[in-house]
Amino acid sequence: MKIISNREYQILTELCKSYEEANEYLKKENEKICNKLNQYKKLVEKLKDMIDKEKGNFELLGIENDKDDNFVIVWRNRNKAFDVYVTSPLLDSETKLLATLKEESHVFIEDIQPSKSINLGHGSIAMKYFLEKCRKEKIQIITGRISDVDFDHIDRLKHFYEKHNFVVKINIADKWGSIYLKLDT
Repeated sequence: MKIISNREYQILTELCKSYEEANEYLKKENEKICNKLNQYKKLVEKLKDMIDKEKGNFELLGIENDKDDNFVIVWRNRNKAFDVYVTSPLLDSETKLLATLKEESHVFIEDIQPSKSINLGHGSIAMKYFLEKCRKEKIQIITGRISDVDFDHIDRLKHFYEKHNFVVKINIADKWGSIYLKLDT
């Protein structure tokens, strides 16, 4: 029986360690791939459901990844010209940006109803598609109001609108505010 040298023992130890690290890495990568495949499956199922539910009024605007790298479906109902919906099949939630045409070149944001999961970027995704639609339709002015029910998250709301280049005016004492954006057309 031959005894291995210290050098040979070190080499074998390093090889075993490298094998274990590579195996662990491959397990994690496999898990990521399985998660993405599951997301694709849920995405396709949700799209089919939405198309059936909306009876021909469904318009797919895009598919995006949120901050957690989960797929979201961006869509609108053709009967509601400026509303934008961001649906997360994985989280089974939906963010709604609801807006109405006030005048030929003026849209009023009625409400942004966040999904049950906040801070994933769903509101920003909705705003991106909403602003694209407004530019396409040659909208020049977008306005909205901030109501007293919004004041429990006013700092987050102010940051959100300012991030999208809105002018935000807030009256803390009376608990109201307004938003304004002039678009370059």
